[in-house]
Amino acid sequence: MMISKADCKKRMMCEWDRHDGIIMIWPDRPGTWGRISDELLEDFLNVYSKIAESEVLLLAVRPGTKDRVRDYMTFHGMDMSNIRIEEIDYDDSWARDISPMILIGDDGRKSAAVFGFNAWGGSYNGLYQDFDKDADFAEKISGLLSLDTEIIRRPDGSPFILEGGSIHTDGQGTLMTTEACLLSPGRNPGMNKQEIEETLLSATGCEKMLWLPRGLIDDETDEHVDNVCTFARPGEVILAFTDNRNDSQYSLTEETYNYLLNERDARGRKLKIDKLPLPNPIYVTKEEADSIEAAPGEQPRLPGERLAASYVNFCRTNKSVLVPQFGGENEEKDHKAIEILGRIFPDKEIYPVNAGRFLLGGGNIHCLTHEY
Repeated sequence: MMISKADCKKRMMCEWDRHDGIIMIWPDRPGTWGRISDELLEDFLNVYSKIAESEVLLLAVRPGTKDRVRDYMTFHGMDMSNIRIEEIDYDDSWARDISPMILIGDDGRKSAAVFGFNAWGGSYNGLYQDFDKDADFAEKISGLLSLDTEIIRRPDGSPFILEGGSIHTDGQGTLMTTEACLLSPGRNPGMNKQEIEETLLSATGCEKMLWLPRGLIDDETDEHVDNVCTFARPGEVILAFTDNRNDSQYSLTEETYNYLLNERDARGRKLKIDKLPLPNPIYVTKEEADSIEAAPGEQPRLPGERLAASYVNFCRTNKSVLVPQFGGENEEKDHKAIEILGRIFPDKEIYPVNAGRFLLGGGNIHCLTHEY
């Protein structure tokens, strides 16, 4: 029997669903990346190349720069056969947060839900105040992918503010977020917790919301869930954790761990919790802070600022798991993260990625990517 669009139930795509491709954005914002060095671009090209081994890389670049970017990538030995470059304007490179949410119908067709974006807090505590291009990005991507699109709105008719890195799903009715982020006054003022939950469950086709109390300390996204916890598969989560009681992060992750111990998912299952140790704290050096060229209204990097480093912020492709590596005094923990994730994902290639420069920009590999 034919299934009409009206009868077709939809769910939010989860990260182990088969991807058609992954969206990324070419880095060029001085207030995020400082001088755009060959070393930074080499780190990006490494990620681009690995993604393109198993699926299409949809790479957004500034209008008028497509040929230049393609020439640069070709000169550096990139195989361009699985890379689609599109000119779409943007403010920054965090594809996870500004791309459309992909929905899958029970007929297998994909569509898109589009949320509002205000640079992680708007006038309350946003990281930059000129974000119109980022706010338009999701609809433009949806159009390029020829996806039916719905804009998710608040009761007053304005777009519901949500970043992709603030939620995870298990593909079986469970949605996970942090209270610190979604209840921040900079997101959807005037909406209470229940109203926010109802909006998101309806938009994602989920049935139950897990509200983790906290994320990572000093995470400038108001503690996105993708830095602290993710689903490995239905019924199993991976939690960033430290057992160092002298670390200010200890009490936050202990609180989240205890919350998860006492929760069940939408199918009534108790959760298996895999602990993934956090790297040792990483702080901004004076040299790094001086390299960032913050524009008016943009939050600068400050010497001594703690960066939100986490191995949970990894990216899954169809064949591999791209895992942040921080080097230096974290070399041993880098190896440990690879070992643990290898046990969790025995069917995937675990691929280490130099991520220190991504971290200085304010996020990491998961933040820079979005599957579709």
